[in-house]
Amino acid sequence: GKKSAAVKGTQKRLATMASLELSLDDLIKQRQKADKKPRAAPKKAGGGGGGGTAARRKGAAETRTNARKSAADKRRGLSGGGGGGGGKGSIFSRLGSSAPANAVSVSNIPYDVLEKEIRALFNKCGSLESVKVAFDSSGRSLGRATVVYNAPREAKAAINKYNGETIDGRALKVCLAGDDAGGGGGRGG
Repeated sequence: GKKSAAVKGTQKRLATMASLELSLDDLIKQRQKADKKPRAAPKKAGGGGGGGTAARRKGAAETRTNARKSAADKRRGLSGGGGGGGGKGSIFSRLGSSAPANAVSVSNIPYDVLEKEIRALFNKCGSLESVKVAFDSSGRSLGRATVVYNAPREAKAAINKYNGETIDGRALKVCLAGDDAGGGGGRGG
């Protein structure tokens, strides 16, 4: 009894010590060989039922995956079929940003420039629909604005005229809204 348990414990320690001298590759090979040995199936209480646990896991995983796909499609506005394209909508609806081609993003604006000054400046390129300066929670300018023109050609004219122009030593960055990867602005020096 006690002697055989002590012998088994010693053998286990010796096997562990021997495995410390093996390379990592050899250890992996040994584990893979041990994993390939057939194992007895666990016995179920109450008789057969046929592969329940694995099937349940797989079904639950598929349900979660489908729910995630559905939620992602809803966020993209793609729910509800969409004729022949596998429910993803037309390629044109998935291109680029959702910002209209007549909206212009302006960044790196000096913080003391007022909305009416931006309106007066950008009004020279065409009739404006709106001008909106971004402010932080305390009401300070973030140095960014969105200018919306009545026509896309007016927006393109504003980009050509004002992108790179300087105000108080700061070069304006003017581009179509949605094209400004990362935006400039921020509260810096």
